[in-house]
Amino acid sequence: MAESDASNYNEDGETTKMHRNPSTDPEMPPGTRICTGEEIQNLDRRCVSDFNLSSDQLMENAGRAAAKLILNELTDASRYHAFVYAGKGGNAGDAFVVARYLSTRCRNVTVICLEDETQFQGATLRKWQALAAVKAKIITVTSPAAWAKLALPACERGLIVDGLLGTGLRGAPKAHYLSAIEQINACELPVYALDIASGVNADLGTVEVAAVKARMTIAFGFSKRGHFLPPGTIHCGKLCVVDIDYPRDLNSGGSAYLVEAQHIRQMLMPRSPYGFKNTFGHAYIVGGSEGKVGAPALSAAAAHRSGAGLVTAATWKDSAGVLAVKVGLTTMSEALPATASAKKVWAVSLDRFSSVAIGPGLGVTTRARDLILQVIEKYLGPLVLDADALTLLAQYELLDRLKKRKGSTILTPHPGEAARLLGVPSSVVVADGFTTSCKLAEISGSIAIIKGSTTFVAGPGQPVMAIRAPNDGMAKAGSGDILTGLICGLLAQKQTPSSAALVGVYLHQLAGRFAAKNIGTRALIASDLLRFTSLAWRDLAPTLECGK
Repeated sequence: MAESDASNYNEDGETTKMHRNPSTDPEMPPGTRICTGEEIQNLDRRCVSDFNLSSDQLMENAGRAAAKLILNELTDASRYHAFVYAGKGGNAGDAFVVARYLSTRCRNVTVICLEDETQFQGATLRKWQALAAVKAKIITVTSPAAWAKLALPACERGLIVDGLLGTGLRGAPKAHYLSAIEQINACELPVYALDIASGVNADLGTVEVAAVKARMTIAFGFSKRGHFLPPGTIHCGKLCVVDIDYPRDLNSGGSAYLVEAQHIRQMLMPRSPYGFKNTFGHAYIVGGSEGKVGAPALSAAAAHRSGAGLVTAATWKDSAGVLAVKVGLTTMSEALPATASAKKVWAVSLDRFSSVAIGPGLGVTTRARDLILQVIEKYLGPLVLDADALTLLAQYELLDRLKKRKGSTILTPHPGEAARLLGVPSSVVVADGFTTSCKLAEISGSIAIIKGSTTFVAGPGQPVMAIRAPNDGMAKAGSGDILTGLICGLLAQKQTPSSAALVGVYLHQLAGRFAAKNIGTRALIASDLLRFTSLAWRDLAPTLECGK
C-alpha cells in the first residue's frame, strides 16, 4: 500500500511492472535510490555511454509513465482539459511527451511554452517536433508582459502538468517562470509535477521566491533529496516514483534510499504457527514517573502488537501501582530499584530479557541518569533509547558511552531531541535529516531514527534510509512511545537492529495512515495507532496474518 506503487505500460497500452523490487536481489540495497540533481545527470549519461540507452528513449519512457499515472487518477479523462506547462530543458521534453499521450484521451490539451522552439535542443527539440506533428495546441509565452494577457479558459474539469524547471534549477526562477508558477498556484486545479515541483531545489528542498504546489509529484527513475526536505516536501504532495527502465545496477552505490512496502516485506522474519510465547521473545520497557506512566504503558502495548511473546513494564516504586493498572491484564509490571547497589544487581539481571527500551516518561532526574548508565554498561542485548533517556544523554554528554556497548543500540529522537544530542539548533535537524541522521549515527555508534513526516534511519557507515508518510494526526503526544514499543518488540523477536528499525517505523506510519483514514487526523490520538496496527500487519503480510 505504499504511496508510490504504480503500473507502467508499453507502446500497446499493456500493463507492465513499473517499480522493480531491488531488495529481492541480495546484492541490492533494501530500497530505491534517492539522488541529488547531479547524480541524476550522471546516471542519465551512464545510461547512454554504458548501457546503450538513448536520451530520447529515457524521455519517452518518463513522459509515457507520467501520462499513464495521471490518466489513472482521472475518473473520465475524456471530460478533462489538460494544461501542460513547459520550460526549455529536459523537463520540458518530458512535458511534451506527456502532452502527446494525454491528447489521445483528454477532451482538450493546451501546451503553454515559456520558450520558443529555437531554445530547444536534442531530445527536447525532437519531442516538441513530435508534439507539433499531432497538431497539438501550443501557446508560447516568453515574457512577464505576455503573461498578463494570458488567461486559462474556463473548463468543467481540468488539470495542470508542471514541466517548467525540473531538477536542474539553481537559484531563483526567471521572472516569466515566476509568473507561470503564480498562475498555476492560483488555479483551483490539481497539479501534477514532473520529477520535482518547479521552484524546489532538488538537493536541498529549499524554495527561493516561489514554487509550484503539486497534488502529486511524479519522480522519474529515482526520487530526489528535495522530495523529503522542507519546504520542498510540502510542495511535492503525494510522491510517486516511476520506473523509466534505468538499468538495475544504477540502484547501487547511493548514499540514501527510499524504503516502501515492497522493501519492508522482504525484511519480515517468518513466524511459526507452532511457536509459543518464549519463541517470540521477552521485551522489557523501562519508563514512567509521577504523572507520566501512560508513556511506558503505550510502549508496552505496542510491543505486544509487534508480536512479542512476553512484555514486562517497569517504573519507579512510587508509580508502580498506577502502571500495573495502566498496562492491564497482558503485561507484567515491576518496580525499579531505588538504591545504587540494587541498580547494579538489577542491571546484571536484564540479560533475561530479549530486548530493552528505556526512556518514555522516565524523568530527567539523577536517579534516572544512574539507571540509564547501568543499562548501557551492563545490558548486552539490543537496546532502544527514547525520550527522557535521550535528554539525559545530551544533558550529561554521555553519547560516546554508547560506542562501548557490546549490544546494538537504537536511538529514536524527534528533531528537538536530535538537536540536543548534536548540539545544534533544531532548525538544522529539520532542514536536513539526511546529514543529521548520519552524523548522529556516527558519533554514537548507534542506529539513529530521526522522526518526522519523513523519518530518516541511519547506521554508522551505512546509507540513510527514508520513509515518507506525512500525517498530522501522528503529531500527538504518545506517538513516539508507540514507535519505541514496536521496535523493542521486533528486536525481541530477533529481527536484526536495522530491519527492526525500518519495519517498526514503516508499521508505525502505516497504522497511522489507517487510523487517519478511519478517524481523521484531528481526532486521532496515540492509542488509536494500537487499534490499527493489526490492519497494518495484514496489509504488509496478508498471508501470514490470516494464519495460513
